[in-house]
Formats: sequence, C-alpha cells, structure tokens
Amino acid sequence: MLETSEMNYCQSQRILFKDEYNLVLSPHLALKPYIANYTFTNPKMMETKVTVLPTVSNTLVYSLGENELISGLRGINTEPAVIGTFAKRFQFLFLIEFQPGGFYPFSKLEQRLLLNGGFAFSDLLPVVDRKIMEAYQQAISIVELVAAVDEIFLEQLDDSWVNPAVTHAIKRLVTVKGQVSSKMLASIESFVLSAGWNQC
Repeated sequence: MLETSEMNYCQSQRILFKDEYNLVLSPHLALKPYIANYTFTNPKMMETKVTVLPTVSNTLVYSLGENELISGLRGINTEPAVIGTFAKRFQFLFLIEFQPGGFYPFSKLEQRLLLNGGFAFSDLLPVVDRKIMEAYQQAISIVELVAAVDEIFLEQLDDSWVNPAVTHAIKRLVTVKGQVSSKMLASIESFVLSAGWNQC
C-alpha cells in the first residue's frame, strides 16, 4: 500500500506542486472540468490549527491509518473548519479535489444535501468507493494510482449532461488564473447556492 515516502519518487509531467510533504497532480485532460487536482500529503507534519476555508467545491479524502484506509467526502463549506488535529491521526492522505459543481455529474446529488457536512463516501457512491479502495491497495506508485483513479472517474462520467453553471463558474475562475478576490468568490458562492443551481 502507498505511503508518504512514495511522494519523493514520483516523476510525472502532471505535477502541479511538490515539496517535502505535499504532492499535487492534475487529472486526466477530460476530467479537468470536474476534478481540480489530486493531492497527496503527509498529515503528520500539519499544524493542529490547519483550517479549511469556505469553498464552493467538494473534496474526497482517502486517509491511511495504521492498518486501515477510510474515505470521506467533504461538502461545500460556508464556514471555516479546523482539520489539523483530525488529519494528524493518519499516516498519509490522498485528496481528490473537485471543481465547483464538479462532483454532481458523478453523483447526481444536489449540493444543498452536502452543505457543511462530512460523509462516508461508501454511503454515497459505494461502487466507486470500492474501486478506488482497490486501486489504492494495488498501486505500487502514485502515478499508477492516479491513472487508475482517472479511469474510474472517466467510466462514471456521463458526458451527455453538463450544467451550464459549472462551465460559467470554471471559466470565471480560469480567466483570472486563480487570483480570485473575496468579492468574486462570494459572488460565485452565491451563484452556486442559489435556487437556480441547486443541483450542481
């Protein structure tokens, strides 16, 4: 099973960021409208006060403990959430960070149902969760795991439906190259949570 040391040996053109404790890779090109990145991190080095700020996207987290791998999905946050103490219980974290609205095409779950909550991923999408668990346990490298997870999500993707609101929000974020003011972030969040975009 993959451990934190594997981050040191990862060589890929898809690396977006890498340091001693973190590794961030881009997803398959066809998944970029839905998945922002794959992040691998060593939580033992986190500060206990590490906080997740309000966000309009979902994050799927696979956490490796002593002898177990658990998964959970964090919904849209409208309030900060302190995660450091919880995360430090684990040896290795693998995060799948979705684009705003990017989780809906895979789950068909309305975002309002996931608001400010944490959920066992096996309760939401048990088949996908099982496949990712198996891929994690069988992978001998991070590159191999990322390729397997890409394939799992590509199989799940129904490209016959893309909510125009997702495209609009992503275009706005891409246009400003991630340099988003609080005012713009608030307007995007308001748009996401409005009645017109309940589903994505």
